[in-house]
Amino acid sequence: MSGMFGLLNMFALFAGMLWLGIQRVWGGFSAKDYFLTAKISVVASIVFSLLIKEENWAIPYFSANVPSIWTFVLTAGVVYLWLVLSLKWFVVEDLPACLFCFLSLAALLCCHTIASTVNFGVLFGAMAVLALINYLFLYLSQQTEELHNISSRYGLSVLFFIFLAALSLYFLTPENWDLQHSAGAAAAAGTLKTYFILAGILFIFLFMLAVAPLHFWFTDTIAPAVLPVAFYFSLVPQISLWTAFIKVNLQVLRPLMDNLDAMYLVLGVLSVFVGAIGANTSRNLKKIFACSGIYNLGVMLLTTASFTDKSVFAGLVYMQVYILALAGIYTVFYGFKSRGDYLYNLNMIGGFAKVRPFAAGALLFFMASLAGLAPLPGFWVIWAAMGGFAHTARFGLTAVVLGGMLLLIPAYLQVVRAVCFSKKNTNFDRTENSIYAILVFLTVLILLLVCRPQLLDIQMQWAALAG
Repeated sequence: MSGMFGLLNMFALFAGMLWLGIQRVWGGFSAKDYFLTAKISVVASIVFSLLIKEENWAIPYFSANVPSIWTFVLTAGVVYLWLVLSLKWFVVEDLPACLFCFLSLAALLCCHTIASTVNFGVLFGAMAVLALINYLFLYLSQQTEELHNISSRYGLSVLFFIFLAALSLYFLTPENWDLQHSAGAAAAAGTLKTYFILAGILFIFLFMLAVAPLHFWFTDTIAPAVLPVAFYFSLVPQISLWTAFIKVNLQVLRPLMDNLDAMYLVLGVLSVFVGAIGANTSRNLKKIFACSGIYNLGVMLLTTASFTDKSVFAGLVYMQVYILALAGIYTVFYGFKSRGDYLYNLNMIGGFAKVRPFAAGALLFFMASLAGLAPLPGFWVIWAAMGGFAHTARFGLTAVVLGGMLLLIPAYLQVVRAVCFSKKNTNFDRTENSIYAILVFLTVLILLLVCRPQLLDIQMQWAALAG
């Protein structure tokens, strides 16, 4: 019975998916009804997750600890905000919302599985299902031939990396899929086979996280995708994938870290500069912040590369601050609307601050946090990363992060100039109250972290990931 209690958060999501199916078959339900079902299911799963205790989690292939539960709560909170913001788009466009809500709950369930499993078979199975869900979200967004081609390339690319992961599992053999046994089994497999197993494990993570140079699908997808789908790709899967990536490195790959450390540093440096330069070459808001996301992922990779307890903690906290700030930025994007259409290009949002000063101010606030300006939380996280670089005598990484930040700032200034100083040439629609409510909530949350930065490590025993 104790294990059944630990599964209640999953049951809440399954129940929501089942009820959505019943609503679809029964007929006569509106987009608001589908979204209400999804939101209730997400809230219930959050409540049950907060009630879970480790002794209530006796389930094969899974482990409940503070990181996995907190990761799920953070992901589910982002999904709830995303559902609240996306409802209006489906109502205006008069599109069927049942599939979107069903996929939202399925994606959240996969994210929870990815963050909490301790078995490679379950982990890669959940990642494969998540990749399928990603493709279906792109299918929902296919309004142009360009996006159709992009989604096809994404599907073929992810199939290739899933195939590599499946081969690595085959060579590892099922009895060694448990994370506690995988490290020794991989090392004992022989040098060539060991490297092949590692490649299969790592490449699917690096691809789905969009680490440069495997970021091509991410930036190509975000720009033409509709706003709810762009929000999803930028925010929802990243938290769980990053947590699982760290767990695999700590529990499985740590004996090989001397060899992997150099690779992670190269990929981190490449992501920092690719992201910063890419953000300056686009006028599309979604692509600017997609490239900014690659930059931030590069900083997280550089921060975490040594995989000490302190560096892991810093990398995970960096992810949280990044998610909060980016969620606020995307919330403002839902206010860039004219005649029912969302506006994505810088030349379309000129003078937004003149008619929506609070939303514009919130956008600047979140961008400042994302850029790491003092005294916002992003500054303290970057400062901690710099301290880690100094502690390990990697002073060149400090120059890389600061250099990337200097390259990224002009892209942010383009957005500031368009929103605050350009001539108004668009009649913006009224901003929904839900957008203002979410902006206030996220602003208060970040200000709370400014006033009490010790809350960043509240009950987060990340060292437990090392098992």
